[in-house]
Amino acid sequence: QNISNLRQLRYLSCIKHVDIVLGNSSSGIIEVPSFRKPTINIGDRQKGRIKADSIINCIPEKDSIIKSIEKALSFDFQELVEKTINPYG
Repeated sequence: QNISNLRQLRYLSCIKHVDIVLGNSSSGIIEVPSFRKPTINIGDRQKGRIKADSIINCIPEKDSIIKSIEKALSFDFQELVEKTINPYG
């Protein structure tokens, strides 16, 4: 089944079941840190936004994305994420 839009409640409910959030959406910056999940922010669409320590910025290239995923899933980064405070509340 193709779901084009989860709507907010369903989307936020899904976040607790993922290991990372990957993309260039403001949600990864604003909402995901509250769930203590890493966000891989691809590209500069969110440039200038305040970011939590759980955000990894990368360029939109395969190797950069792979390295960012490896970092996000690493034990050390997972420990950092557990202590992250969302600057957006």
